[in-house]
Amino acid sequence: MSLDEKGILWKGTTHGLFAEDLQGNNRFISDGAVCFVLHYNNQYIIWGFNDKLYLLDLPAYHQDTTVSFRVFGFYDGFDILECGQNGASIDAEGYVWLAGGDKAIRFHPERLMNTPLLQPVAPYLAAIYNADKNSQWSVMPESHPKTFDNKDNFLRFDLQQASVSAPDKLVFRYRLNGYNELWTTSRERSMIYQNLPFGKYQFEAQASVDDGGLWSESVFSQPITILPPFLLTVPGLLLIFSGFAGIGFLIYYYTRKIIIRKEEEKRKIEQLKHRAVQAKFIPHFTGNVLNSINFLISKNPDLARKYISKFSDFSNQTLLNSDNLLRSLQEELDYSQLYLELEKLRFEEKLDYSISVAPDIDTQTMIPTMVLQTFCENAIKHGLRHKPGGGKISICVYPKADYIVIAVEDNGIGRAKAKEKQTEGTQEGLKIVQQQLELFNKNCPKDAYLNIVDLFDVSCLPSGTRFELYICYRAIHS
Repeated sequence: MSLDEKGILWKGTTHGLFAEDLQGNNRFISDGAVCFVLHYNNQYIIWGFNDKLYLLDLPAYHQDTTVSFRVFGFYDGFDILECGQNGASIDAEGYVWLAGGDKAIRFHPERLMNTPLLQPVAPYLAAIYNADKNSQWSVMPESHPKTFDNKDNFLRFDLQQASVSAPDKLVFRYRLNGYNELWTTSRERSMIYQNLPFGKYQFEAQASVDDGGLWSESVFSQPITILPPFLLTVPGLLLIFSGFAGIGFLIYYYTRKIIIRKEEEKRKIEQLKHRAVQAKFIPHFTGNVLNSINFLISKNPDLARKYISKFSDFSNQTLLNSDNLLRSLQEELDYSQLYLELEKLRFEEKLDYSISVAPDIDTQTMIPTMVLQTFCENAIKHGLRHKPGGGKISICVYPKADYIVIAVEDNGIGRAKAKEKQTEGTQEGLKIVQQQLELFNKNCPKDAYLNIVDLFDVSCLPSGTRFELYICYRAIHS
């Protein structure tokens, strides 16, 4: 132990050197088994380990408790075998005498502290190698542009450095700027980087001759570029984009082709169904009309000729529109009127009808073919035919909110009574109408829909049926 002029007690232990202040607080200074502690002229605290000598700047510590000391070892001239246990002493000339296991040494602390520190010299970058994962290393000449293909992304850097005074303290630290910013410390002279990603790099290295206490200036390699793989270059990206665009186009083309084919198949199926309904309807209807005309020929030839003309017009329109799924509202009204006039020939006073169109209705509006005739046929077949004394069919076309409403109303026996009389049949006509509306609505849902209303009188008895076809203005003008 040693007490300085400020009352600090310096204590050497097997666990290191400690400084105890006036309040009894201990401060750790350095570790190791301390052999002796010496207070030197209020300038230094000197202590020793087995093979090292320490000198601490005492005024600096007293000023702001800064711990600043230098270490001297074998390569600094402190070549004693080990520090003795009898401490050290100061002679009249200010030299410190220290006994060791094999000799005694004499040194002057101030002169020792003024000895300049050994300055490290920057290492020499001897060579740069590159390779791919399956090849041997190839040294790159100085004139090489230092640009490597993406597959040649293994790099090796060789350093050269010598330390005559302290070879066992020679150490390097290095980093590859652009890849990692942290230093790696090593005594090896070859630094290897494997499977580097593409990018720009620069190798940086430093040397130290005191185990990393003081580092030299940096030495840098030339900038190194590892090219990106072809698919990440502009041509490669354009190729990928073109490939995806081509795949997307093919998917769109074939998807669209499938959709068009399915729509065409569906349209053909609907046309076939439409023709099938006509094929069922026309022979039976034609027979009834011809029988009625035959009856009129003998009674009223002029009226018979009139109905023959109407039947001819009706047949022509039927044939001309057999392949059309849509036609104008006016054409549908004219066709339905011809149908009702011919049916009136058969039922005479038992059938009456009326057609009214609101003045602001565009009669060129396209609607599914034969829907009105289908409603009129259902009204006659299931509603009026079994009503004593006959009845009336009213066709009304009028606007309602965003829709055009096409209504066919009869004052027949109603759907419930028709069901009792088993006159409903297969309802194939209404099924075709629903399928026609589905095709009509394929682009804009709810552009057209059918509503069937059962009518009742004041006594809540069935008084007919009303078919309402709603067609949105959006569908008309799209």
